[in-house]
Amino acid sequence: QPQLQPQSQSQEQPLLQEKLDQHYQAQQQIQQQQYYSQQQDLTYAIIDTNNLLNEEDLSAIEFLRKKFPSSRKLICVVVPWVVWEELDKMKVAKDKQHLSTLARRATAMMVEAIRGAEGWLYCQTSVERQWAEQYFGGGRDPTPDNEILSCALSYSLPPSSSSLDSSLSPSSSSLNSSL
Repeated sequence: QPQLQPQSQSQEQPLLQEKLDQHYQAQQQIQQQQYYSQQQDLTYAIIDTNNLLNEEDLSAIEFLRKKFPSSRKLICVVVPWVVWEELDKMKVAKDKQHLSTLARRATAMMVEAIRGAEGWLYCQTSVERQWAEQYFGGGRDPTPDNEILSCALSYSLPPSSSSLDSSLSPSSSSLNSSL
């Protein structure tokens, strides 16, 4: 597990350590999900910001969470990087209190899912986002919808794609060698 070098007794150090710990846990979760994808059928469900703000969609996501451990066909809900960005902006929207409340609730649900050991929710990393943009693009001015589609396309690739540099691909099996 990564550790920070002792520099000062500031209050920021525990926060940085917590973020490093969260990153380390996320990487372990990636490895676990990739291992499962080789062992069983793994279906990725790429979600949009609206799925996290809509009561019915959020209920469907919760249903997936509850069904995940007992399912023979594993389902992994993927949150694209741009969705996190949109939710962060909505959380601080002072003129739209209801939207802010929904965004906070969705973020809390995702953080709880990431911290849990079930592995049913995964968040696209900035590296994966860059990889998807590089290979699937969105033009000079990518829209959030195009970024979500790029994320989905990157998860549709086979684990080893000869036409692309798959070392950074979300579906790449390169991390499996360390399992």
